[in-house]
Amino acid sequence: MDILLNEVTLFALAILAVAALFVYSILLIRRDGAAAYFARLYRKVKWIGATLAGFAGALVGLLAASADTSEEDDNTGEGDLTGVYNFRTREYDNGTDPYGWYEEDL
Repeated sequence: MDILLNEVTLFALAILAVAALFVYSILLIRRDGAAAYFARLYRKVKWIGATLAGFAGALVGLLAASADTSEEDDNTGEGDLTGVYNFRTREYDNGTDPYGWYEEDL
């Protein structure tokens, strides 16, 4: 078991990070006042939000660009699988297509 990726270790690190942020925030509020602290916090949150929105947009663009939109393998796991497989149309039918190739034609 990897100790660095253990759930308990990650939870403890998250609690320590929140406690450190809490203590740091209280020290800044005492030093600069609440109005200055929240103004600085607003600027940072706005910057972080814009950065995250940019990353999310880039991720959506990458996922959309890599999506497989071909209809070649649409019949792989669904549809009606009764009849004879027609290699020309890549579907099962009743075997009467005059231009289709079937198992007996191979």
